[in-house]
Amino acid sequence: MISRPQPAHRFQLLCSLEELPQAMAALGRVFGVQLESGVELEKLDRFPTLTPELAQRLSRYRELADRFQTYWPKDSSTAKTIPNSRALNLLDQTVLALESWREEAEPVIEQLQEIEGVGVDLALLFEMLTHLGESTLDFSNISNPASDGEERILNSSLFVVPEILKEPPPIEPSTLLRVISGEDNTFLVAVGLPNAIQPLDDWVVAAQGREFTMPKWCNGDVKDLLVETVQRMESNQQSQSKLWQQLNGIGEKFAVSSLLQTTKQLEWFFSVMESAASNEQLARVEGWTDGQTASSINNYFEKAGINALVDIDKSLAKNPPILLVNPSWAKPFEIFPRLIGVPGRNEADPSQLLAVIAPLLFGFMFGDVGQGAVLALAGLVLRKRFAAAWLLISGGVSAIFFGILFGSIFSREDIFAPLWLHPTQEPLTVLALPMFLGFSLIIVGMSLDALGEFWSGNGKKWLLTDGGITILYVGLAATFFHQDGLLVAASGLAWFLIGNYLSHKSFLKVLGRVGHLIELLMQLGVNTLSFARVGAFALAHAGLSMAVMTLTELPESIVLSYIILFFGNVLIIALEGLVVSVQTTRLILFEFFVRFLHGTGRPFRPLPAPPI
Repeated sequence: MISRPQPAHRFQLLCSLEELPQAMAALGRVFGVQLESGVELEKLDRFPTLTPELAQRLSRYRELADRFQTYWPKDSSTAKTIPNSRALNLLDQTVLALESWREEAEPVIEQLQEIEGVGVDLALLFEMLTHLGESTLDFSNISNPASDGEERILNSSLFVVPEILKEPPPIEPSTLLRVISGEDNTFLVAVGLPNAIQPLDDWVVAAQGREFTMPKWCNGDVKDLLVETVQRMESNQQSQSKLWQQLNGIGEKFAVSSLLQTTKQLEWFFSVMESAASNEQLARVEGWTDGQTASSINNYFEKAGINALVDIDKSLAKNPPILLVNPSWAKPFEIFPRLIGVPGRNEADPSQLLAVIAPLLFGFMFGDVGQGAVLALAGLVLRKRFAAAWLLISGGVSAIFFGILFGSIFSREDIFAPLWLHPTQEPLTVLALPMFLGFSLIIVGMSLDALGEFWSGNGKKWLLTDGGITILYVGLAATFFHQDGLLVAASGLAWFLIGNYLSHKSFLKVLGRVGHLIELLMQLGVNTLSFARVGAFALAHAGLSMAVMTLTELPESIVLSYIILFFGNVLIIALEGLVVSVQTTRLILFEFFVRFLHGTGRPFRPLPAPPI
């Protein structure tokens, strides 16, 4: 149930400079490796992989991407892996092709952008017209500029705001305002003196809206305009499709799709590679691997046609990244120790133990068959999207188990008899049992601390200085049940005093350790009492369920009673589920981990997978 974190192994990769991008892409895609910056490893003569020439090509590529990538081909079916050629030649080829593509495609893009703008306005016009109903509003003079030499006493304006307004905007008393609420936008038709409409214009700009100019062809009633708008929208879509086809043809002409995919892989390569030791032909890269064998990596290189060689050194290096080695069923519970940090080489990894502890604590506080089944089902649905969903599954199954013990299903306690007890009928038992569980966990935590000290070679010192504390704690806890516990506590105190004197050879230092002992015993007492909250939340959960059931008895309608029962259970699952999850995490972190886990390990950060 307890595993020891394992150090990552050093590896060295030797290959030609031309094939280095392809070899690194294979490592990032198939194997777990972390590159080394050179701080922890021996000093090497470094050759920068991102030369000024390459940086210049990449910079130009990114400039083109920022401006035109929206219009580049989306289909990458013709993309190839990184070829066995120098990156500089490839980037030259990519930039040259994109520049040629830009010269031919830019006029088409300008035309497409203009037509797309018209399409946006047509969509807004269609939205407004469909929400006017039987209106007889005449759009002939709305938001159209006056002719030369024509003076208007009143101005008419049309504005669009990208939200549904709950209240009309503030306007001048002399301004007439018509508000048209669409599906996603609000349209404002304003008529008034020029100076009176200006504040409304300013308000619209502040609301991220704009003035909407009606097309000159907008004449007639709403029905006629709607028919005309739909026809123009269809024509606009056809024009856009033709221009997109033209752009795709230009992309195929210059093989943009294949070049882009390969360049993305190169861009990934330069983002992960800081430098490599090399000469004019060969490159050497160093780093860490997560337990892969040299033969498995080299066999993969051979099958992929990559001329590269990997050597792995399994001797213990200085400050290697740390790997948590757990079976698949315990992997989701690694989230708990990672909240503090990665356990060090000589710290116990409690993930497998937490696979039992966390669901046990959660289920005791959330004991209900029906509600636990809902959580477990939610976890099953989400398990492929979120690794943490397995915590929901285990917590839900535990809640089902305790629901059977407590005789509760969807807050009802009248369907079947409890296999153990009803929490509200025996509250003292429900409060006392978690404290015993907490006492056991604290003992386990102190034992894991001892195990770590033995792993680091300080086992003898721990036995002399801290070994007696565990005996003293056990004796004091046993005193509540039998007076002979005082004898055990006294022997633990004697062990502590004698051991510290033998270790430090100084009465003053022993006196200082006694002060530490008093503080530690107070902490242990508080930690033990903290587990009473598990029983308290179990009682709170049962009390909330009783409140829901009481509410269901008030209405005379059976349908209304079941509606109250349904929403009451939804409230309990959402509220209690969140609170119980927080309490479970708190108890694990601050009552259990504090005894042995310090998070001194260096995390293993494998390369991100390159673009496919």
